[in-house]
Amino acid sequence: MSPKTIDYRNARYIPAIKFEGIFDMNSLLKKMRAWIIANWFEFHETSVKHKVPTPEGAEQEFEWWGVRKVNDYVKYHLDIFIKFWNLHDVEVVREGQKKKLQSAKLLVETTGRVQLDWSDRFGGSQFLQNLADFYNTYIVKKSIDMVWTDKFYYDIYRFHQLIKEQLDFETKSNAYEMDQA
Repeated sequence: MSPKTIDYRNARYIPAIKFEGIFDMNSLLKKMRAWIIANWFEFHETSVKHKVPTPEGAEQEFEWWGVRKVNDYVKYHLDIFIKFWNLHDVEVVREGQKKKLQSAKLLVETTGRVQLDWSDRFGGSQFLQNLADFYNTYIVKKSIDMVWTDKFYYDIYRFHQLIKEQLDFETKSNAYEMDQA
C-alpha cells in the first residue's frame, strides 16, 4: 500500500490565475522558479512546449513540479501548469526607456499534495497499515490538519501573490494573507 496523500485537487480549491495583457515573461518565470527554490523545493521542469507562431502569436506551455521533505514523515508536492496564448513581443516605453516585453493571455494552475509516511515506515503488513491509520487519525491528526496541510496551502497562496505582483494585478494580496505587523 502506498503512503497516504492529501491531494488539494480533491480536498481544497485553489483558484487558477488568468491574465491578459503586457508583462515581462522572462522575469515572471525566473521569479516563479526562484520562489520555488527559495522555499526549499527541489525544482523539476517536466515539459516545455512551444507551438510555431501564427499571426495571433505563439503558444507556450510549461509543466513544473517541486517536492520538499518537511520531516521524516511529511513531504510536500507542488504542481504548476503555465500556458501562454497569443504570445508576441511588444516594445513599450516605461519611465522614459524602451523595454521589450510580451503581450499574451496567461493561465497558471497550481495545486499540491501532502504525502504522509513518504519513507514508508508503516508499509508492508496489514498490521503496520492499520497502525499507520491509527497514527494518522489519533496521534498526529491535529498536526496534519492544522500544521502541515494548512501551512502548505498558505504557501501556495503566497506563490500566487508573487505571480500577481509580477503581473501588476490590482489585488496583489489574498484573503489568507497573514498580518506581517
